[in-house]
Amino acid sequence: MPQRAFHPKLYVFGTDPQTCSTLVGSANLTSRGFSVNTEAAWAQQGVARADADEAFDKARFETTALTDDLLAAYTALRQAQPPPPEIEQEAQPVAAPAPVAGAALPLFRVAIEIGAINPADYAAMWVHGEALQGGSSNQLELPRGGHQFFGFVFDQYDYPHNLTIGEPVLRSGARVWNDRRLTWHGNNRMERMNLPTAAQGGFNYADTAVMFRRLNDGSFELIVTPWESDLARSWRLASAQRQTLFRLGTVATNRIVGLI
Repeated sequence: MPQRAFHPKLYVFGTDPQTCSTLVGSANLTSRGFSVNTEAAWAQQGVARADADEAFDKARFETTALTDDLLAAYTALRQAQPPPPEIEQEAQPVAAPAPVAGAALPLFRVAIEIGAINPADYAAMWVHGEALQGGSSNQLELPRGGHQFFGFVFDQYDYPHNLTIGEPVLRSGARVWNDRRLTWHGNNRMERMNLPTAAQGGFNYADTAVMFRRLNDGSFELIVTPWESDLARSWRLASAQRQTLFRLGTVATNRIVGLI
């Protein structure tokens, strides 16, 4: 008998009645499986729904549907014979990363100036949304140079007032925002993203990690998760491992920003 089993999972995400996107790989449907674990997977877009349905039909062939009785029997069996540690770990929260002292990290804008990073080379940028500005608490301060991640060109850092740098297209599920301004604020010498409010279909951003993920069509997926969630912790770990963890600014902040 083999000591380990390879049993890939098939995830299907509907995009419209005819097509879907699929992910086939080793990741279990757990926070660890989709955050800090090392997994192998194949993602494909534009798959015909009929093909995905056929794959599920084959996977279900000669199987027994899960019932409450079967689930109760399985639960009792697991209590009598606990799963091995590597499987048991799947249900455990992601450990909190080592505390990061923002003052000890390199400054984001300095890393750009010395050529250590080019934000446009990365697939995602995340920011600690500790306390957002504006009456609706939806104005996220970005590090100076953050506009480069979105593909904009801006160098008017001596301008003392506010300037619009650009309006990146943001997406979350089926929601799309093409009027969110990225601006330069001369008073605090920071860039600021005007995120969609909750009334506009956006999020509550207090004490969160806010990620912008580059999509193939040039838009950016907006992902918001609590700062101490498994997902946010996995982002911090990933950026720390890649040495792409930075301090946001120089004045009275311990907020951090990362690239992945």
